[in-house]
Formats: sequence, C-alpha cells, structure tokens
Amino acid sequence: MNILYVTSLFLKKSSSASIRNISLVNGITKLGHNVQVLTIKYPDVVLDPFLVSSVDKSIKIIEIDSGLISRYIPLDLKTDNRKTKSNIFSFFKKVIKEIYYFPDVDRKWISSCRNLKFDHFDLIVSSSDTKTSHFIALRIKSCFPNVPWFQIWGDPWYFDIGNNSLIRKFQSFHAERKLLLTADKVFYISLPTFEQMTSVFPFLSGKCSYLPRGYLKECISLKNDKKDIHIVYTGLLIGRNIEPLISAVQSYNKKSGEKNIVIDIYGRLNVSEQDKINKYDFINYYGFVNADQIYEIYTTADILLFIINAAETTQIPGKLYDYFGTQCTILALVEDIDNSVSSFIKNTKRCVVFQNKIDKIDLSIVINDIGSRDIVREYSPETIASKLISEYNGASNDPNH
Repeated sequence: MNILYVTSLFLKKSSSASIRNISLVNGITKLGHNVQVLTIKYPDVVLDPFLVSSVDKSIKIIEIDSGLISRYIPLDLKTDNRKTKSNIFSFFKKVIKEIYYFPDVDRKWISSCRNLKFDHFDLIVSSSDTKTSHFIALRIKSCFPNVPWFQIWGDPWYFDIGNNSLIRKFQSFHAERKLLLTADKVFYISLPTFEQMTSVFPFLSGKCSYLPRGYLKECISLKNDKKDIHIVYTGLLIGRNIEPLISAVQSYNKKSGEKNIVIDIYGRLNVSEQDKINKYDFINYYGFVNADQIYEIYTTADILLFIINAAETTQIPGKLYDYFGTQCTILALVEDIDNSVSSFIKNTKRCVVFQNKIDKIDLSIVINDIGSRDIVREYSPETIASKLISEYNGASNDPNH
C-alpha cells in the first residue's frame, strides 16, 4: 500500500510522540508498504540526530513550515529579553492565545498544506500530538473521500490531564467529537483510555481499537560488575512523586550489607527539583541527554524506574513502552494500585508494581528480579504495524465500508 502519515511530531528531540511515530512507520515499511510522512519543519537545533538517522531510508518526509518555528526552541537556547508583565496582562494573553491558536499553536500548518499535491495513496493516518495533525488529515480526507482515514490518539483531548482551561475544554469537546465521527477507524495507544472513550462516545463502538505504542529499539543488557545497583529514570518529574522511592532507598542503604542502591536521573529538572535531590549522595543527576545516549544507558542499567502521573488519568507515559524493549527490571510506582492503569501495568507481567508509598515499596523484591526479564516483542515496531494493517484489511473487506 501507499500510506500518507500525518503527524506534528516526528524528528523532534525529547518527544515520546516522535519515537512512537518513527517506530510505527518503520514497522509499516518493514512489512513492505510505502509511507510518506507529512510533518512540521523544525529548526535544526530541536531535531534529534539519532531519531533522524533512525527513520527508514525508504520513507519520504514532507516538511511544512508551521509559521511559528521559534515556539519550538527551548528557552535555554534563546536570548531572554522579556520584561515581566502584570498578572492581568498575562491572563488576557492566555485567553487570546487559547481562542486564536486553536487547535494548537501550530494551527497555521493547516493553511500551509492547502496547496500540497499528493500521489495516489490507499490510506491516510493521522497521529497526535498535536491535535492539529488530525485537522490537516480532515482537510486531505475531504479531497479524497473514498480513501480510509485512521486516527491515532496519543492522548485524549477533552480528558487530557493538561487540558484544564474551561475555554479549551469547551473547544476540544466539540472538535474531538467531530473528528472521531469523521474517522473510519480510531486508535488509542492506552488501553484504559480506549475503554474510557468508548464509554463516553458510544458511536465509537465498532470503529475504535487499542493500538499500543511500540518501542523503537531493542537494548541487550551488557554484563558488568558494578559496585552498586543502579535505578535509572529518564524523563520529566513534574507531576510525579519520587520522594517515597528516595526514602525507601535511603532506608535500604542503611541496612544493606552488600551493594547499595544508586538513583541515576536523566532529563530536565527545574531548580526546585534539583535542590530536592542534591542533598542525597546516592542520587546522580546527569541533565538532558539525547535519545542515542538513553539507549546506551538502558544497556547498563539494573532497574528502570516508571512513575505514573500523580493526577487521576487513563494516560500511560510512553517511557513504559521504551522500557519493554530492554531486558531490565522495571519498577513501576502507581498512585492507586487498583485502578485501570495499574491493572494494565500489572497484566503486562513485565513490571514489579508497588503503590507509591514508603511503606509499600519493597526494594528487596525488585533487586531479586534483576536479570530475569526479556524484551517484550509484543511491542516491536513490526508487531504494532501489523495490527494497524490488519485493521485496514478488515475495513477493506467490510461490505458496509
């Protein structure tokens, strides 16, 4: 088949969505299909060279200037000459941005695609985030009404934990419903989110499926003789509580007669988060690292740490699926041990799961698990791509389609 894949995030560094999208399109090409990716043109400074090199060479990438490239440059790479504004000014600026920049700050990408010419294709796939990708695919679908359109939702919209504005909630509910109604197939990468959305929107029944995020690369653990046991965390800590684990490690190390536990943190932390961890001698903070370095780190880690969002949500951070591509023990800390997200994590049979409380975390169980796990190839690029293609074949054979 010839497939048009529309997504806002594809080569951008520090983006779980970029990794997810590259993994899927690579898997599709490995199955023998042709893929054209329509995406945003980002400044070179925010591209990840490793991700760029990871894209299958047969994939054609069409990059479009969204008109707001500077928005994507991290603040620490800009010259900050901004003056402090009043709270009233900031409030009205936020309101205006929410109304004008809908569905997202990259909205101009929609009009930029108006005059694009496409070759023949058999399937349109749009993948969020950002949600703008679905609006672009909606415009393309209107020009090719007989071509099936599949939507992949990394996060829901109305129920997204980051969607806390009344204005944006009103906008997103109606826009999300319209998009879902128009799609031929809808996929959610989180099983709990899939279950939630089919409950909220009954019309999704029959055209909605769970399509998990796949890992990009497999990491074989290297034999090493480290004097300590290393728990590795890669990513943001905002909205996630690492303090119970810190207390548990501190207590374990006091009683340990052999190896101590060390926590290695990679990623961007704000000043208050750094101040919080700097007082512990068993925590190493290495700052931001590129994706290729992350995969090297996975090969030498003993335990990979996964902390679910503190807020009640059905969303599952993509980091978990990256971990599935390793042989490391996965320590998953959850807020509610019995909710739908925790049930999913436990049912993978791949994680050691504890409620995120000091008295619930048993590190001796985690340590005894080291060296006993395998890569979960159920989440390989080819396996996930096969599920997507099988849905296309099923739709093509449906006489009602």
